[in-house]
Amino acid sequence: MIGLAMHFLVDEINQYLHSKLSFQGDKVVLDNVARLDNSNSGNENRIILSLVNIEEDRLYKNPENFTRTDDNKVVYSNPAIPVNLYCVFAYNHGNNDNESVNHYEEGLMYISYIIRFFQHRQVFTPQNSPALDTGIEKMIAELHSLGFEQMNQLWAILGGKYLPSVMYKFRLLVIDEQLQQGSGELVRNVGVNNN
Repeated sequence: MIGLAMHFLVDEINQYLHSKLSFQGDKVVLDNVARLDNSNSGNENRIILSLVNIEEDRLYKNPENFTRTDDNKVVYSNPAIPVNLYCVFAYNHGNNDNESVNHYEEGLMYISYIIRFFQHRQVFTPQNSPALDTGIEKMIAELHSLGFEQMNQLWAILGGKYLPSVMYKFRLLVIDEQLQQGSGELVRNVGVNNN
């Protein structure tokens, strides 16, 4: 589910960038930004989409373990888990020696386009995004700003130098295995025995 959501975002943003700019191939790739170093990784001059945290959204979690089916049976199952995904879009300029192109400015331009994309499209559903997996009911993009100390900690954990980047929180991705753990008839009457 998480991988499908991430690939969906990569594809949608690449389509958006192709509609705005002229370039060959894809500019956004799914990769672990912690693996980037000064060597040639094949992802130079690209935006790396990387998952940096998964958080359970307890506010939207349904505490009910029992649901009623169409044939009036009660089914026990663990509730679905709504999760929030924290993703970083970072521009990897690599160690290009070509001085004719200012890769830092190029990175800022692409990061600006990422922000513009999510300003234009914040909510993704199967109705407005046919390429979205049908198992994902809704995904909401929110810009997630970090303070300087939090940003320093994030990039220290990732083990790299700061790259031009932006972080987004994607809300309400629901993970539900939908395995029924037991079922029974609906309770219609309760009797009390006084003996």
